[in-house]
Amino acid sequence: MKQLEKHGLDFEKIKAYQVLCLPENIETASTEEELIDTAHNANFCKLLREAGIKCANSYDLGLETVELERRGIELWFGVTYILDKLAIPVLTAVISSLLTLELQKKQNFSTKSIEGENNNKIHIELRIIEGNNIYRSINYDGNFEDFQKIINDIKNVNPKDNNN
Repeated sequence: MKQLEKHGLDFEKIKAYQVLCLPENIETASTEEELIDTAHNANFCKLLREAGIKCANSYDLGLETVELERRGIELWFGVTYILDKLAIPVLTAVISSLLTLELQKKQNFSTKSIEGENNNKIHIELRIIEGNNIYRSINYDGNFEDFQKIINDIKNVNPKDNNN
């Protein structure tokens, strides 16, 4: 959580949320001017809110970021902090729905590059927070199908179990 404090984010304000959808470089950027948010991340936050999750993005927390809209066939999310394990089932359902929708959309187009490589990729970092510490961290850059398996494993995190 120290990475967030360096950008002036107040931990007391953050605690009001279950999930934070933050810029992809929130942990590495030196200044607020360097922060890059993505259109996929903004949509993800919106969908979480619609599903009943108390979710904040960089705008809600007072960060001024540049929004980058990638037009390729890959999904680019930022760093997602899960502050309340009770949000995990809804979060995983929203991600699963997004992946399914994207796969359906992309079936209308070729998802093979010129070299024949599968380009159905997702880029996301998940941090499950307990207290002030990260106790589970997932950095994923890979295909949708394998990420779906990871999401299914995350669903098995018991919200009441502090050892997961």
